[in-house]
Amino acid sequence: MLEAETEIRKADLLLVLPLRFRRVDGHVYFDRQSRASLERHLKSFDTILMALVLMDEADVDKPTIFVWDLADDLLDRVQFVALPSGSVRDFVRDYRKTAKLLRRCIDSADRLLFAIGGAGGLHQDWGQVAAEEAIKAGRSFALHADWNSFGVHETEARRAPAFLKRMKLWGKAWLTKSWQARLVSRCDLMICNGADTRVAYAPFCRSPEIAYKLNDFQIGPDKFVTPEQIEAKCQKTLVKPAIEIIYAGRVAPMKGPIHWVHAIQEAVRRGASIKATWLGDGPMLDEMRQEVEKLGLNEVIRLPGFVSDRDEVIDALRAADIFMFAHLDPESPRVLIESLISATPIVGYLRNHPQDLISEHQGGVMTPLGDPKALGTTIAELAQDRPRLVDLIRRAALDGLRFDSDRMDLARCSKIKEMVRPLSASATQPQPA
Repeated sequence: MLEAETEIRKADLLLVLPLRFRRVDGHVYFDRQSRASLERHLKSFDTILMALVLMDEADVDKPTIFVWDLADDLLDRVQFVALPSGSVRDFVRDYRKTAKLLRRCIDSADRLLFAIGGAGGLHQDWGQVAAEEAIKAGRSFALHADWNSFGVHETEARRAPAFLKRMKLWGKAWLTKSWQARLVSRCDLMICNGADTRVAYAPFCRSPEIAYKLNDFQIGPDKFVTPEQIEAKCQKTLVKPAIEIIYAGRVAPMKGPIHWVHAIQEAVRRGASIKATWLGDGPMLDEMRQEVEKLGLNEVIRLPGFVSDRDEVIDALRAADIFMFAHLDPESPRVLIESLISATPIVGYLRNHPQDLISEHQGGVMTPLGDPKALGTTIAELAQDRPRLVDLIRRAALDGLRFDSDRMDLARCSKIKEMVRPLSASATQPQPA
C-alpha cells in the first residue's frame, strides 16, 4: 500500500533500494545484514529516507535471503517508505502514483542515491523511476549498481535454447541497457560494485571520475582471522584426508550450480579427495540435488539449503580450504571478499571482479569461463599439492587485509557528499528529458 497521505520527513539522504522491509502490528522489521550497512551510513548522515518494497506477510515464509530484525529503534533517524511490488501489469498500474511518491521523497531529501538493476532493470526497478523523477526535478543524484543487469540478460539470451525466448531476452537486454545508459549519463556519481560492473557502466558516464568502483561486502573488522588462526588452518590443510570446498549463495542460474557440480565430479574423477558444501537456497536447488544424485556424488557434496546464521556461514568459510565458484554472469558477489577475509582462496571462472580482488597477492586461481572440466582439474591439482594450497591460503589472507566494511561505507558516504550536490545547491530548472 502506497503512503500517499503519509508525511515524508526531511532527511539528509534518500536511498531507493531493491530491498524489502516489513510492518507487523505497528513495528518495523529490516534485514539484519542490510541493517548493519544502514547503521554505518548513519555515521555519515544524521537522517535517512529509505524507499523500499513493503513485503507481503503472505510471502514471509517463502524461501528468502532475509533475516528479519526489529528496527523500531532506528525510526527516530530513519523513515521507511513503502513501495509496491508485483507483475509487469502491476508495475504499469502503479507507475504514476509511485513516481509521485518518489518525487515527494526527492523533494524532502538533501542528497539522493538510487540503486539500479536490482529488480532486473525494467519493471519494479523503482530506483530507475526515482532517477527519472530526479532528472525532471533538476536534482543532482548518485546511482549504484550491484551488477551489470543488462549483461545478465545478454548471457541468459545466449543460453536460451528456444528462438522466441532468445529474442525476448535480447529485447529485454536492449531496453535495460538503453534506459540505464540514459540515466547513468545524467548522474553525478555512478557507484559500481566490483570491476565487472565498472567496466559495464563507465562508458555511459559523462566523465571518467563519475564511475567509482566499490567492493561492497558486509563483514566487520571483528571477523578477520588472526595470524595464529591462519597458521593453524595451514597446518590442518597439510594433513587432512580430504580438502573442504565451500560455496555460499543463491542456487540460481547466474551462479552456475550445475557447472559447480560438474567441476566437483571432474576433480573426483581425477582422484581428488573432496568434501564440498553449497550453502544457499534458490530456484535450482532441486535440480542441483537431482544432478548430485545422478552423478553419484551424495557422499561428496552437501546441500543443506539456506543458513540464516551469519556466524555459521563465516565459520564455514574459515574452515574451508577453497571457495569454489562457477559464476556465469557479470556480477560481483560479496562472498568472494568474505572468503578472502576468512583466509580461504577463491578458485573459479575468470572475470574482472574476482581477478581484481586477488590482484595484489594472487590469493586464488582463475580458470576459463564456462569450462567446468578446467575448473575441476585445477581443484584436483590443488587437492594433490597441499604446499601450493597452503601458499594460496596465506596469499588469500593477505588479499583480504585491504577490505574493511567500516572504511568501505565511510568512503561511499564521503564520495556521495563530494560528488552529489545537496538540495540547496541543485538547479532550480528541470533538466531536459
